[in-house]
Amino acid sequence: MKKINFFHSMTLMGMLTAMICMMTACGNEEEDPITPPAQDTTGEVTFSVDVTDGGTGAGTYNSPATVEQGDTLNMTISQKSTYKDTDGSIHTFEPKATIALHTSADTLYAKDLKELTTVSEPNLRTTSTGTDPVTHSTVQTFCIGGKDVTFDLAYEIFNYVNSKGVKKEMPYVKLNNAQYGKASSSEVSTRAGQKAIASVAGMSIRPHNATRGIVVTENTAYDVNVKFNLDVESVNTSSTQKQNLAFEVNFLAIVESSRELPDLVDVQYRKDFIIEEPHHNFPLATRYVVYRDRIYSNGETVTDTFTSGLCAAMEGDCTIDDKYGTLIYGDYMQMIKVDTVAVTNPEATEFVDLGKHGESEDFPFGEKLETYELMGEGEYFNPESPKEGWYFRDVFKAYQKGTSNPETYRRDLSSMMSFYDRFLYIDGQIINFWDKVMTHNVEYSSESKTLEDGTPAKVFTLKHTAQYLGMDFSITLHDVYVQKK
Repeated sequence: MKKINFFHSMTLMGMLTAMICMMTACGNEEEDPITPPAQDTTGEVTFSVDVTDGGTGAGTYNSPATVEQGDTLNMTISQKSTYKDTDGSIHTFEPKATIALHTSADTLYAKDLKELTTVSEPNLRTTSTGTDPVTHSTVQTFCIGGKDVTFDLAYEIFNYVNSKGVKKEMPYVKLNNAQYGKASSSEVSTRAGQKAIASVAGMSIRPHNATRGIVVTENTAYDVNVKFNLDVESVNTSSTQKQNLAFEVNFLAIVESSRELPDLVDVQYRKDFIIEEPHHNFPLATRYVVYRDRIYSNGETVTDTFTSGLCAAMEGDCTIDDKYGTLIYGDYMQMIKVDTVAVTNPEATEFVDLGKHGESEDFPFGEKLETYELMGEGEYFNPESPKEGWYFRDVFKAYQKGTSNPETYRRDLSSMMSFYDRFLYIDGQIINFWDKVMTHNVEYSSESKTLEDGTPAKVFTLKHTAQYLGMDFSITLHDVYVQKK
């Protein structure tokens, strides 16, 4: 939780208002016909501003409260409002205000940079409910290049009838529009019931660095940062105090080819994969690829390419009696381990069932999508408000058996192989590769034989094979019991 504390003396009037529209957008709004309670200068208020969840930063110039595409930032302004009556009694209330800042999860598409940086007149809705406190709510949506950014604001106002029978508003704070990065605010009346106002204080764009594993061809991707400011100001106090709150919204936008395109009539998706030869720390690696064909009314097709991050084709290990096997490169990847133990009677040795085989999950592919991690982001798929990008999870399957001879402790044989299942979330849908998952098979066998030196022996074998993207993988374990000499 990010917290800033402000302590200001404040008096009786108004409301906590959050203001969201262009500098010129709300000048003609009419005031609601509300007669405000009497004003005074004998009240005080202290308050704290907390970014409770969904974002980063503290809401200051040096640390703006920042929300990412698809997330919701929640801010609470807690207050302690006191009023000293003429008879000397002191009355205290604790009004609260909330600010929620949200932008949709979908990637914005714009035909050019001019359209991307256009801010339309915001849509504004206000309501008031309750009596004491009165809760004033404002929902205001900016359209930035076609992307909706929404402020959802609510604040409480308490009233008090003093010893002389005069109705008073308890102390409060209000929000004025402000220029980005400045603590001073313009003098704008914000009596209870008036429309909320604010300003878009700045915007910046930069080429997208594909940290989420998205590579787009034919078009140009940008990271967009939009700045907002709201000034918190004391009203009707002995000394007016002002504090600037800074907000930022980040989202991904794609500026399409500069060619004039006709109407989009269809979108189709094609899937492929790439197998890369061993390099760096990868013995063998894969990438998944999605091609998005956007088909236009003139017959033209524009193709975007989305390529996943690099993942190992297979990861695995095997042990006999806690001794690890060795990875071997050849026509296909394989691991092998041979271990030997001497006993009086090898034929007395038997396989021992160790129970259920190990699996990463026991649910079908396509279920429990919240277990998939967003590549490069360290967060998981959120079905309620998913972010666009490549998601993955490590899917493994393990097999195990024990061998036992009356003369020795049980020796365990274990084998595990895994691959990285991935899907792409784009355009509000999941493009999956669940027709290309790794499949497994296991065989157990035992054989009595005579070694080359004439020693009787019994060999126990676990052979685990897997197939993935046309490649074969194998793990072979031989646990050899030989007769003591």
